[in-house]
Amino acid sequence: MSWGEGAPCTQTEPDSWFPVGELGRAGRVRDLVAVCESCPVRGMCAAEALRIGAAHGVWAGVDLGDGDVTTGRARAQKHLTPIAFAWALEYTAQHPAVAS
Repeated sequence: MSWGEGAPCTQTEPDSWFPVGELGRAGRVRDLVAVCESCPVRGMCAAEALRIGAAHGVWAGVDLGDGDVTTGRARAQKHLTPIAFAWALEYTAQHPAVAS
């Protein structure tokens, strides 16, 4: 089972999550972020983005941008780490056998 199963983003074109230089990019990103707000796997998405070193696109409701890789990765560390950490804490609280 993939961590993304059941995520609303899987019902859309994957490239749509990586808007690059699009006219109207800000509006598109706003729509994508709204999809992420109620996503049941948002924390896992954040963790996956950090694991793979994502530097572009929208991950877990955070726009990493479409430009410089260093800036995108710094944005990921700053904004995705708390989301992933909160998910990990909640997960281990619900699954104590995993934490030990």
